[in-house]
Amino acid sequence: MSSALSVAASTTLNEDRVKAVYSNFANGYGHVTYTFTAAPVPEPETYGMLLAGLAMLGFIAKRNKRSA
Repeated sequence: MSSALSVAASTTLNEDRVKAVYSNFANGYGHVTYTFTAAPVPEPETYGMLLAGLAMLGFIAKRNKRSA
């Protein structure tokens, strides 16, 4: 018994994302394609704003707790 399996893979890189496509075809029974797209990495300023916002919320919660 022989089996035919064909596999194709490709990767593309743009400025804002990486896309990988993997595709296989076996004995005429099925064709499966997987596509993976990497999420962009946030800028450092995003983390700074997140930390500043959390600090502000902590300060407000502490002030409200003290006055109650």
